Amino acid sequence: MSLHVPTFGQQSHLPHQAMLAGKLGEMLTGSLFLLPWLGKQFTTRGRNLVLLVASGLLVEQMVAAIYVHLQPQVPASVLPLGISNSKEHFELDHVC
Repeated sequence: MSLHVPTFGQQSHLPHQAMLAGKLGEMLTGSLFLLPWLGKQFTTRGRNLVLLVASGLLVEQMVAAIYVHLQPQVPASVLPLGISNSKEHFELDHVC
């Protein structure tokens, strides 16, 4: 007896490497936000520079997330509000 565990991104049009890079980028960004407070050797200017880089990465990731979540192939079940941009989703909502 085997247990099948579905993974996110199985129906994605993005290559596996892009999804991996996105996850690693998110972890890097989170680490950069924590780094200035965990490392006491930072000067105020250094701390501000690290936070500026982390903020820039976060903005870039949010732009990429908006692009990915607006794709019609993304099922509503994986979206934060459960609202899909797919044509089938809108047709079902109007029929009910």
